[in-house]
Amino acid sequence: MKLPEAVLFDFDGVLVDSAAYHFHMWSAAFEQLFGRPVPEYRHKPIRGLASHEIASVITGLAGVPDRADELYRSRLVTIANSSDAPDPAPGALNFTGLLDDYAIPYAVVSNAPSVYVRSACKALGYAPAVRLGVDDCEGRHKPDPWPYLHAAGRLGFETGGLTSLLVVEDSETGVRAGAAAGIPVLGLIRDGDADLLFDAGARYVIPDLTEIGTVISGL
Repeated sequence: MKLPEAVLFDFDGVLVDSAAYHFHMWSAAFEQLFGRPVPEYRHKPIRGLASHEIASVITGLAGVPDRADELYRSRLVTIANSSDAPDPAPGALNFTGLLDDYAIPYAVVSNAPSVYVRSACKALGYAPAVRLGVDDCEGRHKPDPWPYLHAAGRLGFETGGLTSLLVVEDSETGVRAGAAAGIPVLGLIRDGDADLLFDAGARYVIPDLTEIGTVISGL
């Protein structure tokens, strides 16, 4: 494809490698709230879920399913009080730097808490023109297409004319949201399954953003 007019990125697994960071935050919040180690939840299919949904998975495993909201709010406090940040994902800083060089705007559209997205972008030097966390999505988080449609609108693009944009995602949930918004989707396999991303609606699939030149001409 030719250079897009704008790029809309998911955050975790796309611009940042955050699995270790999130495990630390969930662990600290859970121990603070319950006084015991967090149950092992990483084997569950949580990729692409909103944070309050992951809180429900964890409290369900812990036998306290009615305390998911408490855990979610405890984790927000933990994030706000932490100076830690996730690592940039392979190729992400280079690609966003190229977008800046070409004056192509980009957005971050995440199912993660807004406070985390803001702090991590600042720590790693990402400067998206639009930044949406789950708290900014009026209850309509991915796989609903609303977050991507809203971000595209804030970038100045009208619904129905979004085929010149590009969504970059690593989860089936996010791919479905981008495809439902009518935006071409680039899926990142990372440690996932290419066929699952194609089945969810991805138009292109690559291992990570170090391979972006194989999809977009002119870079």
